[in-house]
Amino acid sequence: MNHIISVIERFFPLSGGSETQLFNLSKSLIKYDLNNIVITKQFANLSKYETVNGIEIHRISKSNIKCASKINSLKFLLFFIPSAIFKILKFRKNIIGVYFVGGNYFYGLIAWVCKKYNIPTYLKIVTNIDGEIGHLKGGRVLKSIKRKLANNIDYIISTTSYIEGALLKEGYNKNKIVFIPNGLDTNIFRPKDDKISNSTASKVMDNNYKFIIYTGRLSRHKNIDLLIRSFIAIKKNSYCAKWKLIILGDGKMIDDSVEYELKDLANNNPYSNDIIFTGKVDDVYNYLKLSSIFVLPSTSEGLPNCLLEAMSCGLACIGSDVIGINDLIKHSYNGLLFDLDASGRSLIESLNLLILDDKLQSKLSSNARKYILSNNTLDIVSKKYLKLFST
Repeated sequence: MNHIISVIERFFPLSGGSETQLFNLSKSLIKYDLNNIVITKQFANLSKYETVNGIEIHRISKSNIKCASKINSLKFLLFFIPSAIFKILKFRKNIIGVYFVGGNYFYGLIAWVCKKYNIPTYLKIVTNIDGEIGHLKGGRVLKSIKRKLANNIDYIISTTSYIEGALLKEGYNKNKIVFIPNGLDTNIFRPKDDKISNSTASKVMDNNYKFIIYTGRLSRHKNIDLLIRSFIAIKKNSYCAKWKLIILGDGKMIDDSVEYELKDLANNNPYSNDIIFTGKVDDVYNYLKLSSIFVLPSTSEGLPNCLLEAMSCGLACIGSDVIGINDLIKHSYNGLLFDLDASGRSLIESLNLLILDDKLQSKLSSNARKYILSNNTLDIVSKKYLKLFST
């Protein structure tokens, strides 16, 4: 079996969009006889080595997640990078390439070493440039250093059209840029079926009500307070009496967590009983299947997993008109886009439109599922990576 090494700062059991994508991709690639060896940071209470679902996980350079960002950057450069290089060289005879997840420009140092051993390198940009390798901030000297490091990487993978365009604008060679979207298992994330009747979700979600749902981290840029305030506004209408808002996820281990602020906002209004916080759940798909409308009001995104999952489950989706979200939602075809404003007027209008129009809900739901099946299945994405890794 061939091997690829993936390098990512956080990995299983720590979960976020990038971690989930790599975990699912790794499981899928095994079916094509390509084994993934993951090199990641060692956080507290996690073993240095384990195998999960056939994925080898090597944790190095023990890290304290609460360190100041500058200290973490220094530790990353002085400890993680050299340790990762050592691990890669140890496996070099059995690997076909090294795949970096996240645009930390220090990865260019690893790529420079890999070039000496003829090991191809690939880097996936996971957010819309800001803070990542394609966004060359700083003065002339710093920009020059970052560009030289970035040029050591053989291929840069973009997940959105914006990232692709921004990389070209920054002067990266178009032959080095490869577009591969995020993917998911559409057999797990599928429309409602009979298997959810005895799930935890079915006990939490009263079938006498309809549900608007948000899934994901409770961080500031997710803008969930706008969703809560907009929900409170529409609840004043009699036709919303049977609608509830359910929020999945928590703010644990997140620097910009707003979990307590959101709960305070939700509890101090006349409709507090209609706003449910579940915390982090393992069966997100069951909650999605029991919901009608999904809302993602973020101020910025990469290519959001939560939106992929909701669309795959056939929900009528509403998203803010920002990069990443508008890569997936085609307004009035497979979802609705709304303009971000502090008043929430645009989101309120979108919510009212869907709640009052069952035919529109049905149309957006059906087209959302079709779109995912055509573009974002795990099989489609895995084959794109296999083609790239064999280049």
